[in-house]
Amino acid sequence: MLKGDIPQIEETIGYHFKNPKLLEQAFVKPSMTELKGECRNYEILEFIGDSVLGFAVVKKLARCYCHTTYTGELVSSHNEGILTKDKISLIRNTTLAHCLTMLGLDKLIVRGYGHLGADHKTKEGDVAESIIGAVAVDSNWDIDAICSVVDKILRMAPEKTDFVKITEEVCRNLEIQEPRYNLTQENGIYECTALVPNYNVCLKVKNEDPNIAKLYAARDVFLYLRLIQNSKPIDESFIPVLDQIRFVCNYYGYSAPTIKYSKHNGTDSPAKTICEASVKEIDRIFSAQEESQKQARNTALWALLCFLIKADDTRNEYKKAPAENESIRGQGLLKYILSLQLD
Repeated sequence: MLKGDIPQIEETIGYHFKNPKLLEQAFVKPSMTELKGECRNYEILEFIGDSVLGFAVVKKLARCYCHTTYTGELVSSHNEGILTKDKISLIRNTTLAHCLTMLGLDKLIVRGYGHLGADHKTKEGDVAESIIGAVAVDSNWDIDAICSVVDKILRMAPEKTDFVKITEEVCRNLEIQEPRYNLTQENGIYECTALVPNYNVCLKVKNEDPNIAKLYAARDVFLYLRLIQNSKPIDESFIPVLDQIRFVCNYYGYSAPTIKYSKHNGTDSPAKTICEASVKEIDRIFSAQEESQKQARNTALWALLCFLIKADDTRNEYKKAPAENESIRGQGLLKYILSLQLD
């Protein structure tokens, strides 16, 4: 991240830092400082954030479901088992990683030199805890400030955010058709298919709960719209990089991507796989050489995806979007999304 990113982060989490260095530290992964022989990474802030996060979530649940009677006793509309389940679902690493990604802060993480795009398993959930820890230290352990930031982050938790409604509002703002959802069931598992008419794309999600399946399908539509409008790749833990490329190619009217493999046999090193990824309309090949075919494929595809989504602003000669999509450009979707009242 850069110093210029700090105001954006502060606006997103709703807190202004007295010591911005703490916020910068929250985004530095251990692998980055290990290479430099330093210890100033997010781990200590993560330790603090993990602890205060649990308190903030318990306070939030108690305010929602508990109250005192006229005799002074504390009672709850939910039993201890349900409250514990709700707490765990909110503080688990995958939920926090999801929230950080949905807020668009995952791309600001300072990673080690070995980072290879989507193939590297990031720990966005740890960074979310580090941000909370940084707020705790900077605010001198102000409970209200900590709880406010936790609320801002967790408002994007999948179980707490109505992505169906949000996506419908975004589509109306962009003057495109709203997604159509279709639910099917097989062996107790529900599959929700979300059709995005303007892009002729179908997104499928499976879950034991039909409502969650639809919620996650709507979330993926939301992410795809952000991919196009904000020109930032989506973490592969949400949507595979090849699916993202196909979506972008469909948006611009390009042909489907072509992938070719070959072997490189070194004399003193193990054989490696070379993957070449390209799109017919772009006179450029993106290649990667790795020990495994999967790693080579993901590295080459990630480079191709980054090139494609940046081409909209910097390489106009490659722009071949259908006329009906022209009204979608330049609408400022990210600014619109961040302005939505999600509480």
